[in-house]
Amino acid sequence: MNNVHHLFVAVNLDTLPKYGPEDLNLRTIVDKQLKTEVTVGQLHAELNELKASSRNKAFESLNGSMKQVKDMMQALERQQDEFKSTTSTHLDRLNTVCNGHESNGSSSRDVCDRSMNLIIFWCC
Repeated sequence: MNNVHHLFVAVNLDTLPKYGPEDLNLRTIVDKQLKTEVTVGQLHAELNELKASSRNKAFESLNGSMKQVKDMMQALERQQDEFKSTTSTHLDRLNTVCNGHESNGSSSRDVCDRSMNLIIFWCC
């Protein structure tokens, strides 16, 4: 049993790495190279398409945000206009009341009631 030798033989050369007949055949190597180039070309095209679609989505998102800002600005302008009109209406009413007191000939000094005045003494 000491002199037992084992010999391994590959029945199929395709199972041996880098020594199969397709790796030694120049046409097979060229075919693999062409497949690799086609695959890389497809990946490149898909990447460019992905970039373009993401760019379009970014622009659509930006346009949506700009529309929201524009709508908010218009709402603020409407509220500002309403505030201005309300304020001017109240000022007109106050002016009418003040003009009514002046036209009656009464002075605000004569009408003032000083019975509820508060006097504060300040001591250091």
